[in-house]
Amino acid sequence: MHLLNFFIQKSDVRSLFSARNRTGRAVLFYLVIAGIWFFCTSRIIDQFLTDTQNRVWAQTVQGWVLIALSSVILFILLRQSQARSDGDTDRSDFDPLRFEGVMQMVPVGMAVVRDQVIMTANARLSGITGYEQEELIGMNCCLLYAEAGTCEADMTRRLQERRDSETGALLSRWVRKDGAIVPVRLHFSLLNPANPKAGLLFTVTDTTASGMTEVILAQQKDLYRFFVQSADDGILICDRTGTVLLANQAVCNLLCLTNREVVGQLITSLPLTMPDRSVWPFFRDQMRQGQTVRVDGILAAAADMKRPVDVRIMAVSDGSYLLVFQDVTRSSVIEKALRESEEKFALAFASSTDAILISRLTDGVLVETNRGFTELTGYSREEAVGLSTVQLQLWSDPADRDRLISQLYARGYCENMEAVFRCKDGSCGTGSITSRLLELNDVLHVVSTIRDITKRKQTEIDLKRLEVAIEQAGEVVVITDIDGSIVYANPAFSKVTGYTREEVLGKNPRVLKSGEHDEAFYQELWRVISSGNTWNGRMVNRKKDGTLYTEEATISPIINQQGHIVNYVAIKRDITAHLKLEAQYLHAQKMESIGRLTSGVAHDFNNILTVIIGYCEMAMTKAGSGLPVCSDLEEIHKASLRSADIVGQLRTFSRNQPVSPKFIDLNETVAGVLSMLQRSIGERIELLWQPGEDLPLVRMDPGQLDQVLVNLCVNARDAVQSSGLITLRTGCVHLDAAYCAERDGLVPGQYVGLYVTDTGCGIDPALLDRIFEPFFTTKGVLGTGLGLSTVYGIVQQNKGCVDVQSTPGQGTTFLVYLPVHDPDKMTGHSATHNVPSQGQGERVLLVEGDSSVLALGQFILENLGYRVMTAATPERALQLVEHHGMGFDLLVTDLFMPFMSGKELAARLKSRYPGLKVVFMSSGTAGVTGNGREGASDGCFLQKPFTLTTMAESVRSALAVC
Repeated sequence: MHLLNFFIQKSDVRSLFSARNRTGRAVLFYLVIAGIWFFCTSRIIDQFLTDTQNRVWAQTVQGWVLIALSSVILFILLRQSQARSDGDTDRSDFDPLRFEGVMQMVPVGMAVVRDQVIMTANARLSGITGYEQEELIGMNCCLLYAEAGTCEADMTRRLQERRDSETGALLSRWVRKDGAIVPVRLHFSLLNPANPKAGLLFTVTDTTASGMTEVILAQQKDLYRFFVQSADDGILICDRTGTVLLANQAVCNLLCLTNREVVGQLITSLPLTMPDRSVWPFFRDQMRQGQTVRVDGILAAAADMKRPVDVRIMAVSDGSYLLVFQDVTRSSVIEKALRESEEKFALAFASSTDAILISRLTDGVLVETNRGFTELTGYSREEAVGLSTVQLQLWSDPADRDRLISQLYARGYCENMEAVFRCKDGSCGTGSITSRLLELNDVLHVVSTIRDITKRKQTEIDLKRLEVAIEQAGEVVVITDIDGSIVYANPAFSKVTGYTREEVLGKNPRVLKSGEHDEAFYQELWRVISSGNTWNGRMVNRKKDGTLYTEEATISPIINQQGHIVNYVAIKRDITAHLKLEAQYLHAQKMESIGRLTSGVAHDFNNILTVIIGYCEMAMTKAGSGLPVCSDLEEIHKASLRSADIVGQLRTFSRNQPVSPKFIDLNETVAGVLSMLQRSIGERIELLWQPGEDLPLVRMDPGQLDQVLVNLCVNARDAVQSSGLITLRTGCVHLDAAYCAERDGLVPGQYVGLYVTDTGCGIDPALLDRIFEPFFTTKGVLGTGLGLSTVYGIVQQNKGCVDVQSTPGQGTTFLVYLPVHDPDKMTGHSATHNVPSQGQGERVLLVEGDSSVLALGQFILENLGYRVMTAATPERALQLVEHHGMGFDLLVTDLFMPFMSGKELAARLKSRYPGLKVVFMSSGTAGVTGNGREGASDGCFLQKPFTLTTMAESVRSALAVC
């Protein structure tokens, strides 16, 4: 009531201000019009009238017009004021505008009518009639009626007929602004009962929907009455005082009373025992909240007959109570099952992780959704209900909905149809839809369950991709069951083992068993994987053709969600070739280590041999040829030179000897290594040497030739195996064009042939085309497959060719052809220099880390006529250069020294003295220095061990270079 008074007071204030505002707006309007009139006419007078008399006349007219306009407006205001005053008198000071605020708040159409004129109307009435509020105010209300005889006069007459009431109601038909006929219910009352002329206040309700609703309610009322009377459960309806208003036959039967004996009685007078009254306030609170109270009661129709009943009590909106009695002695089991079924259905519908929605079949409008639908699509129930799936844009492809509807029309159901749906946030997923037709209120509906299979589809894609990857993988993948039987093998398995997939499915992997491992190996493997762990290791298996191969395997158990092993998966890789490469790599590393060791030993040994040879030659020079000691010195000299050759051969065998081609006699070179070859092949195999006569010279590095001989003889030794014969022979041969055409790069002409023949097992003809391939070997793990490929590469490098002739069981012959060079080109190289070249007093700086070699070099150079200064280190050499500013003519330095190489020392000195000549010394060959020889000729490199003559020639050649 206080809230209503508050709004009425506020409305009074607004009405007051509204009345004042009308007058104020009129005055403001008058001022604006007058100002505009005065301004515009003054401008026209000033612009068009230049004569003074005309201007005065025009201004007079201007003033009279303004006075006339003022009089008209004043007259209108006075009439309106008088009209309002008369209206106030007729209404006994009752102003309908006071209710304007309340009228705008009510949910029905409302208006005030006086003398059939609408004085005020709210927005709801505007919505019913189609007229704006401004159009309704001042309109004759009779224009709204479809029947001309119904108007305000009829309302007043009906009020007069009902003398005991100041209100009335009327059903009528109104005409909307657009011409449509609207059935309405009018409720009206007099504004002032003492003065009916003050007008009417009426409310309008559109009965278009309510009329149908009343019919439906009436039908439902009859239907409900029928259900109540025919229900098996007892039903009572009581008012708020507890008086029984309605009782069905079932409850009368339970009470053993007639309907007349029950209706009108207080429920407390019935033979019904209910819970203690102290809990009733709690029950009332529950019922006020719309909850159903369920209690256990006892009906005592007779002293000796008591029936336990289940009583459900609920409050009705009109204040009455509905009580439902069920005899639990007869239907407790059925009721419990039904209740549980309903609860389960409600719980399943509400808490299902799948989306469940009910929609009309005709237009797809949703009438109910569950929480799973919200979680799946992002649309809440409030957002979805009332809209169709098309409006929500749930179908990514509208054709999917058409497909679903066509299946429902054809079969009445749809099972597991996959479709892509769109969520509220725009993302898409894949759902499996199962739908059924359901008739609700004579309208076909569709109950659909959508299961989100987006992850499953992605998993299927991933599994398909994984399957393709496994099928195309280079590694072998085998899956077995828990008993070890093969259930899957990828194509790589067939490629490696030779067994097809069909041949091994259902069999145990022991079909690959090679016998190389004992039973303890397999027992340990099975123990590891059966305990749930992963086994990693290598094993030797046997292919279908009997060939053994080594594989690296990882075998793991596949464990399900319950923690049980269901399968085993093995991922295996054939590493036979890898192991061979690994062995070859280790062999190469071993040879490289031996080469580095040999090179280091050879460097130091060559320094010692340099001292021995040098001093031996000096002693031979001093002793002369007539003394008996000369023969001893010559033997020492020869032994030293042979030692130097042995060191060179060691470097060649370790592949640390750089290529240095020379013109050589093939017979002399082969004869020089026969003893070493005999030691290489062993004493059980005889080595026969058959040199050819008058062989021309060939140009080749002697070390390479030694390498060819050793590889061929070792290969022949392995073919002979125990005892036999290896024959080495040489000879001249002419290769014609037909022979050379079959071999790439070979030129017809004269060649020197080297033939290595053995009496071994021979070579299989199927392997003859592959024996020169790198890493190809028939010796298993004992061979590297590099021997014959090395021979082939060396011969090809020297523009020759190598061929093979073999008969299985009778032996093999390798034929090496080396081209003959023009003898005229060898003239300059065949000359020997027995007399050392003498110096002319040139200044020589000798740098050598070995003190013995340093002393020998100084002694030789000084005896040759050079002025020599020595330094044991590059740092000492730089100090000498700084001290002797005049510099030196020649630098003789060892290439390899600690902290600074001979090449670096020469570069620093030549930057200061550009004309400085350099001779490098080393235990290696000239090729070791590579580009470090700074463009010098062969005479600028001194090979250790050197003789007096070679050192003299190297020094003289370096000084002779311009």
